[in-house]
Amino acid sequence: MRQSLLSLYQVLDFQPFRKSEPSLQALEYISTFAKLRRRVTGKEQKVGKVKMHAPLGHLTGRWRKHALDGEKITPNYYEAAAFESLKGRIRSGDVVVSGSRRYRPFENYLLPPAHFEQLTEKQQTRLSISSDAEAYLAAKQQEIRQKLTALQESIGKVEGSLTLDEKGHLHLPQLEKAVPEEVERLKKRVYALLPHLPLADLLLEVDAWTGFLRHFTHLTSKDAPTGVQKLELVAALMGMGMNLGLEKMAESCPYTYRQLSWSIDWHIREETLLAALANLDNFVLSAPLSSAWGDGTTSSSDGMRLQVGVKAANAEYNAKYFGAGRGTNMYIHAADIWIPFGKPQIIGTNEEALYVVDALCHHESDLHIQEHYTDTGGASDQVFALTALLGFRFAPRIRDALSRHLYVLDDVGEYGPLNTLLFGQIKSKLIIEQWDEMRRVASSIRHGTVSASLLMRKLAAYPRQNQVARALTEMGKLERTVFLLEYFRNESFRRRILIGLNKGESLHALARQLFFGRLGELRDRAFEDQMHRASCLHLIMAAIAAWNTVYLTEAIATLRKRGEDIPEATVAHIAPLGWEHIRLIGDYHFAPQSGRSLENLRPLLLQENEEIA
Repeated sequence: MRQSLLSLYQVLDFQPFRKSEPSLQALEYISTFAKLRRRVTGKEQKVGKVKMHAPLGHLTGRWRKHALDGEKITPNYYEAAAFESLKGRIRSGDVVVSGSRRYRPFENYLLPPAHFEQLTEKQQTRLSISSDAEAYLAAKQQEIRQKLTALQESIGKVEGSLTLDEKGHLHLPQLEKAVPEEVERLKKRVYALLPHLPLADLLLEVDAWTGFLRHFTHLTSKDAPTGVQKLELVAALMGMGMNLGLEKMAESCPYTYRQLSWSIDWHIREETLLAALANLDNFVLSAPLSSAWGDGTTSSSDGMRLQVGVKAANAEYNAKYFGAGRGTNMYIHAADIWIPFGKPQIIGTNEEALYVVDALCHHESDLHIQEHYTDTGGASDQVFALTALLGFRFAPRIRDALSRHLYVLDDVGEYGPLNTLLFGQIKSKLIIEQWDEMRRVASSIRHGTVSASLLMRKLAAYPRQNQVARALTEMGKLERTVFLLEYFRNESFRRRILIGLNKGESLHALARQLFFGRLGELRDRAFEDQMHRASCLHLIMAAIAAWNTVYLTEAIATLRKRGEDIPEATVAHIAPLGWEHIRLIGDYHFAPQSGRSLENLRPLLLQENEEIA
């Protein structure tokens, strides 16, 4: 390990932001002795006739008591401290790695200033906010005043708005259940009509309608899979997406481990998974029934906690979610038409806010997301700022929302009980100074130069690059204030957020049913393997939603022909995510003729459900 780390240090080009970087000084000193087949064993050592002094600036108090013993140095601890210090400096941005994608200088992540200026002149920044910071702030100032006045006037008078108790404390009314009572009954009646089939047949049938498997082109020949190769691909997707593993899948299907592994190696990649998912998303979006659920303009995202059963580098301890074990978080974006979109993320349990924006900007489907919902874990001031710059309305469900501070741009006026919520003024000067840089950051995300998650992580870590981060936070406070003023007053707005988040929860319920292999634990050590497994799960969920959408359309039409009164408002609550009619376990058989066309659908189970007539 020591020799490997030293070789890594000698091969990579580390560049410090400041002239004297203690970790690099120590490693250079260690490397000098290593070339002489010696180690650092004292504060002073001779190399030939030259007396050399060991750098000690990288030793923290924790390391000093182990590495130093008077004038002596314990080399193992001294070297370990140097490498740990370098790791922290790289993460914080004090040290960059030449040629690295992840650890390069912050400026290299963004669009070049000259190019961004050209985009601005041509109005091609793809941002929703103009280049005039003063105009933006003036508009927000007026909007906040209007919303404060409207909220003050609505307290205790408008249903669903804030109320005031006898002690003068503000309260936010809880939302009552808005799902009609007949929804569950109708859902059972409709799903009882759906044909039963194995998951393998479902995937092949959906492929016959959409051709989504054609996107899994061969890595070198770029040919789409056909014949037996297509069946092997479906088996591999199921083995990955259901968390069975290729060994267990090979025992339950006609194909060997080698065949399944070959299919994964040559056909399943990030770009092929995303293209296939977008194909399925577009199919559901174009289905007439989906208009009852939404128009593809709103979405939500949330994390699904997963136990990790191996020593993976990204697994972490969290007693609240994983007990004594370790786990991670599968972050999923769900559109209002009950489908997953974008690339799922395997992230830390406290990193959700970093990954909200990525899928909104880059999902390759025809969804036109305008409003996005998260829970408290996905909300941060920087997310509020970036979504505003990018043209999305960010609407999180915030826990203890009345405990969050509100901010204004001018002197706090007299708004009665609302004054207890007002905390202070926004640093508008900082926003104006960093306006162009904030827009360049957002435009870089929109144009795909850098992901929002990586950029936000860097902004949070860089100690000397934090002016943009501070300005984004100030802008986020402003946007959050506008949001909360509407959130407190508008009950229908809060309900819309709740409905959107519930759709994501329904997707999680399906995901847990499908991801049953290996006790629902992730057992991949490599991050890339974890990501592929999550993406395959995404794809299977989208295929189930597509199949259910087609057959729910037929079932609802049949019930209506029989005289059933099924209003669209009720259909809006029937998700295409049911799984009771799909056989998920047992031996898996793959037949090419399983792919029925849209003109030759399976018959509904009418004879077995004559009581519904």
